[in-house]
Amino acid sequence: MLGNVKELMLDPLTLKANCQSHPYTALTARMSRRIAMLTAGTPLAGLTAFAAASVSKVTASAVQLVAGAAEPRTTAVAIGPDAPAGTHTAVTQLSGDGAAPYKNLKQLAFVRSVLPRNAEDALALRDAIDVLPGAGISNDAEIAHAKASMAHTAAVAVALAKQKGASKITILTKQATKYTHLNALWNDTIQAAAGAGVSVEVVGSATVANQLVMFPETLGVVVAADTPTAENVEGMLAGVLGGVERTYHLSDGSTAVGGNSVSSVGNAVAAALRAQGLTAEANKLTAALAKAPTDSQAVLNAL
Repeated sequence: MLGNVKELMLDPLTLKANCQSHPYTALTARMSRRIAMLTAGTPLAGLTAFAAASVSKVTASAVQLVAGAAEPRTTAVAIGPDAPAGTHTAVTQLSGDGAAPYKNLKQLAFVRSVLPRNAEDALALRDAIDVLPGAGISNDAEIAHAKASMAHTAAVAVALAKQKGASKITILTKQATKYTHLNALWNDTIQAAAGAGVSVEVVGSATVANQLVMFPETLGVVVAADTPTAENVEGMLAGVLGGVERTYHLSDGSTAVGGNSVSSVGNAVAAALRAQGLTAEANKLTAALAKAPTDSQAVLNAL
């Protein structure tokens, strides 16, 4: 959960210091000239400072960063390897047109369920679904909690499939797994949400992973339950395609575009700028990133 959240205006140096002392920091978008930034997991102070500086420089300080709780129906930037607190869905898609041989895969999207996280010393919800019954303990409360979260993800996946004109959703499922009950619950949720016009197929994780690498054009919307296998495939897809955009859907109705490298953070900032109608500024930032995708200082110098 987010902790030690403060509300204050931040310049890049203050922001960097704040993130070093507060691993879980929420920088939120307020009014028309502020962008939200969420960080969770391992602090990435250098990337956070880069994001702050790029926003300030490309907008001539017209856009500010404010620490606090993210507001509903806004687009934020999420920095770090983990999903920000409150996330129920992670969507990974190609950013832009892509590079050969992975060009123009507009139909492809990887949608991963993200179940609510418990305290670090507590049994994870995704594990409890299968572990508790084996110990003779009822998991009714955990199932209800998981169902509510999964329903949000299923709705996102079905809406995305319809938006892309896809008539099929592919469920990635690892056949030999300890998450048998979790996967069954996930499959039932997707089947129920699909409705008319969208079919559902269940495919083994090894087959899907191979298709994503060798024949990604044969896939459309791929969905996966909250499992380590899904996280691995999600990471593999980002590495194979390069230049992906990961969007987190949060329970308060807001979204956040994620990044954990110079290139992905810069593109996430650009996406947030576009969401505010600052297309010229976003294009300027992406052009600078194209010239130096791994060098944050070179990007800032080009702005």
